[in-house]
Amino acid sequence: MSFKKVVALLLMLSVIQAPVQARVVTPKKPYGGTLVIGDSNQPTLVNPVLTNLSISVSLMNVVFNRLVRVNPLGELVTDLAKSWDISSDGFVYTFHLRSGVKFHDGTEFTSADVLYTYQKIRNQETGSPFFSEMSNVQGFTAPDRYTFKVILKEPQASFINQCTREIMPKHLYEGTDIRKSPFNYKPVGTGPFKFKEWTRDGQITLEANPDYFEGRPYLDRVVFKTYKNRSEVWSALMRGEVDLIRFMSVEDYEITKKDASFKTYATPVPDYYLISYNLGDPVLADPKVRLAIACAIDRKGLIEKVDKGYGVESIGPFFKGSWAFNPKVKPILYDPAQAISFLKEAGWQDKDGDGLLEKSGKSLVIRMMVDSRDEKMRKMAMLIRQQLQEVGIRLEIRLYQDETEMNNSVSLNDMQAHLTYYIGGGPDPNETAKLWGSGDLRKGKIWTHSKLDPEMDRLINLGQITQNKKNRGEIYQNLHEIIYGEQQACFLYFPFMFHAVSKKVHGADSFLNSMHMPDYTMKDFYVQN
Repeated sequence: MSFKKVVALLLMLSVIQAPVQARVVTPKKPYGGTLVIGDSNQPTLVNPVLTNLSISVSLMNVVFNRLVRVNPLGELVTDLAKSWDISSDGFVYTFHLRSGVKFHDGTEFTSADVLYTYQKIRNQETGSPFFSEMSNVQGFTAPDRYTFKVILKEPQASFINQCTREIMPKHLYEGTDIRKSPFNYKPVGTGPFKFKEWTRDGQITLEANPDYFEGRPYLDRVVFKTYKNRSEVWSALMRGEVDLIRFMSVEDYEITKKDASFKTYATPVPDYYLISYNLGDPVLADPKVRLAIACAIDRKGLIEKVDKGYGVESIGPFFKGSWAFNPKVKPILYDPAQAISFLKEAGWQDKDGDGLLEKSGKSLVIRMMVDSRDEKMRKMAMLIRQQLQEVGIRLEIRLYQDETEMNNSVSLNDMQAHLTYYIGGGPDPNETAKLWGSGDLRKGKIWTHSKLDPEMDRLINLGQITQNKKNRGEIYQNLHEIIYGEQQACFLYFPFMFHAVSKKVHGADSFLNSMHMPDYTMKDFYVQN
């Protein structure tokens, strides 16, 4: 065989033996289809300056845009502002806006719309529920068509979180009473979906915005349908009448997750249950008593019996996934024997053998307020009562019917504790941290779980003005260590929220797996049968 034939044969064999590379084909997301969302909250007016309740909040999030927005990870990212700067002294925020963005009626969005929206929020006569967010604002300016500036009275690192309000079109609202505007019921924004119709039965239909600056949404339509209660919403899901529901009951979730027609999600809520203490009370002013209560309560047991095992134990004021959370803080374990030891160190003993501890002739009794309207809290309170009784503490549960009745008890300083719900995982830890300062106490409020602690106030104030995120994280982690170490409240657990979506709907994982659930991500949903 000639040399040329040998070479040719070897080349042929090498081709035959070479591994075949699989061709990776990424399926294209199809355009079209309708997403039907079921909810039990009836819609109200849809106005960025006035609306903060009901399904209308979700509507706003897809009809309008903001200067900045929160992504599924809880991070602040660009939206109508393509970037922003903060002055070195922390007093001035400058937003550089996108050009060419259009409202749904074809009018270009500019800094004049931002200025109008923020001035309306800051004007006390408007009656905006977001008015307090602007208390630190000295003024706003719009130096040119695509620049918006905020001047603060004092540095506030967390102020960027107040810039997540949706921007309304000045040309449609200026010179009108915004509370009576017809656009409150047929909103015009810049978002991925635009308003089509609102029927008398509460059904609202949105259509894809083909000119959306981030690209046309994949869905043609999003329909919001409302029902009398959550049970009816779930029934509609099971009938195939709606495609997506949020905040279903754990019982409905347990059934739905077994149905192959749906994808289900169980996600921790960023807020948590805790027992807030009146630290001015002579019994609870003793840290040994507070530590004893923490050791006496079986959090895992509460999660199992109240929430069927769906919960994450709370180890301090911040959610475990937050950059403010201190990983060095170790949880206080359920240990009744240790609880009894702490109480003995504090001078409490059962001298008469009745199972109830006494000191200086007084029995160890703690009065705790509980909202009678909340079934889970009532059940939790009874379980906590049984657990504290085992270590010699009698818990007296005082139910209240509404906030007026609760405030009357507070003003009389009648209560020692309050089973309640607290913010633990917002986009910025400042929202959580400021709840632990002594501000309310200094204003003369009798009830508070805070105390006059100069070091804690220093850390909270420092966290508000420090711009560097790493440094802020260290500040809040120090604060976390102090609050949990002293057990200024008894931290219980973060419950879960439950959602379900039809298997034909894709792209919803980052939305329904997120504790922040940014509605604007619906622009990336698509339907594929």
